[in-house]
Amino acid sequence: MTVEGKNEEKIAKSSNKIVPQFDAAPDQTISEGSNVILNGHRFTTDRVKASYSRSHISPRNYDINIANADSPNASFKAPYILDNGDKGDIKASITLSFQLTVSDSKGVSSKNVNIKVKRFQRAMIFQAAVALGAYEAGVFRALVEKTSSVAS
Repeated sequence: MTVEGKNEEKIAKSSNKIVPQFDAAPDQTISEGSNVILNGHRFTTDRVKASYSRSHISPRNYDINIANADSPNASFKAPYILDNGDKGDIKASITLSFQLTVSDSKGVSSKNVNIKVKRFQRAMIFQAAVALGAYEAGVFRALVEKTSSVAS
């Protein structure tokens, strides 16, 4: 039997065993490019024999590299938000979903956590001088190209 509750919690129960119980990590709101720690805690499991697995669920168009995905405490670098420039669709934020699965001799349990990534606001001010303006235009172009290559 499966019991579903708050935060997309899925707990499989068997007749005489209590499966691992834990908190996956709090939902967070962060900026693009930030380092994020997904801290699992309050475990009621046989930690000696427990195994952990953290995975990125959605959205799938972001390649997320999770460090220490096989431990209670994982981390990743928040991606830069992808836009659909052809349609003029500029997103202010995205929500990434992750799942922590814990298994031990008593069973398997998993919980989801959502991380909202907000767009980092950028601004550049150009000065009026001709030579300085040309330099600034070059710097602006390099920044745009660098941001585009990082985002893709």
